[in-house]
Amino acid sequence: NRWQPPVDLASERFSNGSIQATSFGPCCPQTEAKIYITAQDEQCLYLNRSNSIVKKLNCQNNKNETVLECLRKASVNDLIVAYGDDGLRSVIDGYFFSYYPRLAIQHGTYNPSINMMVGFNKHEMPICLIYPSMNSENATSIINNLVGYGTTSMVVNSNRLNNCSSSSDSHNRCCDIVGPILTTWLDCGVRRLYNSIHMKYNEKQHNLFWYNMDCNSGICPQLTKEQGGGICAHTFEIPLVFGTESDYKSVNPINCTWDKQTRIYSNKIISHWISMGTTGEPLKPWLRYDPSKSNYLQLTPYHEFSMESWNGDCSIFDQSEDDNLLQMFGSDDD
Repeated sequence: NRWQPPVDLASERFSNGSIQATSFGPCCPQTEAKIYITAQDEQCLYLNRSNSIVKKLNCQNNKNETVLECLRKASVNDLIVAYGDDGLRSVIDGYFFSYYPRLAIQHGTYNPSINMMVGFNKHEMPICLIYPSMNSENATSIINNLVGYGTTSMVVNSNRLNNCSSSSDSHNRCCDIVGPILTTWLDCGVRRLYNSIHMKYNEKQHNLFWYNMDCNSGICPQLTKEQGGGICAHTFEIPLVFGTESDYKSVNPINCTWDKQTRIYSNKIISHWISMGTTGEPLKPWLRYDPSKSNYLQLTPYHEFSMESWNGDCSIFDQSEDDNLLQMFGSDDD
């Protein structure tokens, strides 16, 4: 029951005693859910975070149905205020999410016929725009929140984050190093998902498509470097996908127009997205994902779209995922 405090099953499952919800760590074991995965995928702080939101919205109740009804009646503004800037993670609760996705694929309970298009913007996580003065300690903390304590040291050491600088003039500026690490982490997640589907359901043809986009933001409206000019961050592609001359944060019309090439670029993106939604696959030259090539479509303004092969190193992040799965759900051999 995610709306109640964690049930302490440490004596049964963990020899080291109870898990204290004071830092990110292993998931909080919950009561038996009568599904394949019994140790639910929710870290202690996220469980406490959910309870905090319920409390802020005055929705506390011992009955799940009453809590959900209260949350659904809350206004959008109240929800935004209650959530704040912190994100939440999905919960393997046996109701909305019955299985952890990768395990669902491995055990054949995943729908292999889903048409899927996944991709990221060139600067999906614009670290230097958000944390321009990031130091080594900040960098390590961000990495730790993503991959967990066990993997953080490998990432920090291999990228020499212990010696990175907060200075914008430094050749080893911390935010310049962390940004590409996070991009690789995202890309590895896509490759791991797609490869798992191909490995389990290798007799089928899969409509899986991967892309990387440079949205050339800052032209209309014009933005300085400090405002994000030239950065293609998360959500910055929205005006191009909908063909609107706007900023992703804009509410009112803006006093500028796209040049001809930007309009052409937007129209090409729209055509791919429409084709994916109506036929299950985008237009050529976008090809299906091939595990032997790790291929994706590169979308760049003022250039032809082209298929590229991704050659990033996922060894650390793949191992981290395996370790986390083992820690959360144990081995099938147990």
